[in-house]
Amino acid sequence: MALRLSSSSSNTTPTMYLNRVVDDTALSVDQKSTCLKYLSIILKNLADPVKSQEEKYRTLKLDNAKLQAGLFSIPAMMELLTGVFGFGNRSVTTGQAAESTTNTTTTLTVSYEALNQSLCQQTLIAIGECQRQMALNTPTTTTSSSSSSRLGTISGGNKRNHAISSSSSDDPNSNLSEKQKARRLLEERQQAEKVRAKEERKRNVALLKQDKLVRETDPNWKPGVSAACAKSGAGISTFRDRHGEQ
Repeated sequence: MALRLSSSSSNTTPTMYLNRVVDDTALSVDQKSTCLKYLSIILKNLADPVKSQEEKYRTLKLDNAKLQAGLFSIPAMMELLTGVFGFGNRSVTTGQAAESTTNTTTTLTVSYEALNQSLCQQTLIAIGECQRQMALNTPTTTTSSSSSSRLGTISGGNKRNHAISSSSSDDPNSNLSEKQKARRLLEERQQAEKVRAKEERKRNVALLKQDKLVRETDPNWKPGVSAACAKSGAGISTFRDRHGEQ
């Protein structure tokens, strides 16, 4: 399964390393998903303006079993962490030297000064795109293989079933789970709401600009009826209007 993340300069961005992981046939789909999940968690901590100031969120223990199996064992990920995000090896000694009870742990650490949070955010977007492509392509492969084996058992073939199978495979939502369909529907709805809100703000700004221009250029401009006046049928008078000068 070959997935490609579009990038104008993939040789200078983390996209190249992500593509190497996704295209690696020696890795299973679960291994790729786990790798991208761990990398996403690390980069979210680095991109966070508060967490990134704490050293514990910028330090990875090389003896961590989960990270070792899911991230450090993949050469492309180690090259990405050290070559792009500036992680370096550091030995941490704990315990008391006088009692010979010291323990030395090797970690990967990046300094706060060397941290590029903008690059972390861009990589998180690329990881999300990669995960979406994998989620869409994985059930497609399973469905197509099972469909072909099922059609192969029908003697003589059935053109109508073949047409139905072809039309359903053309629909990108036909192979999604109910949870994935709901998530996609929610994303589309949120995107539509954002577009509507943006257009509404544009209209309001245009009306305000037009009103300001009229007030400044039209010598015959007069203020319109206020909402309170339109509702009650009478203007709002002051104490001086009602009782005159005292």
